[in-house]
Amino acid sequence: MRLLHVLLSYVAFALAFAFLLFHPKVRHGVWARLGAHPRGWPGLRAGLPRVWVHGASAGDVLALLPTVRVLRGLRPGLQVVATTITSSGRSMLERHVDAIDAHTYLPYDLPGAVRRTLDAIHPDMIVLEYAELGMEAVWRIEVQDFPAFILVDDKGHDFFFDTCGICVAEK
Repeated sequence: MRLLHVLLSYVAFALAFAFLLFHPKVRHGVWARLGAHPRGWPGLRAGLPRVWVHGASAGDVLALLPTVRVLRGLRPGLQVVATTITSSGRSMLERHVDAIDAHTYLPYDLPGAVRRTLDAIHPDMIVLEYAELGMEAVWRIEVQDFPAFILVDDKGHDFFFDTCGICVAEK
């Protein structure tokens, strides 16, 4: 079943790639979306706890910033890597460099792109504004067995206090 999913992912990506290259909201950052990230990512230091936060667009990024500040208060030295899907989200991340140590685009839902991104970020935890990671990322999270939290579900329930705050305090 996994092999079928992987094959279909690459076929679907090949069919959609031209659209992705020209769509104004998602055409930037193709190399980062394919998982091409710098070695020794600027702004990140080895040996410190690291969290990957994701917000799809500018509004989601803004909604994550208070959570990021609380996480940093709970875990001094915490490094935060943020991803987004849209160029407006990326622009918002660039405006808030005080809260974010590094940022990039969310990888395409392809095994190689997701693996390379996870290897580059090497998170201890993932915090999502919404559950919008693709199946490949979800599979990798399960296989690598690190915590992932969704702050708000599709019905607007806020999970931060009950899950994320407790887990970060205990970790």
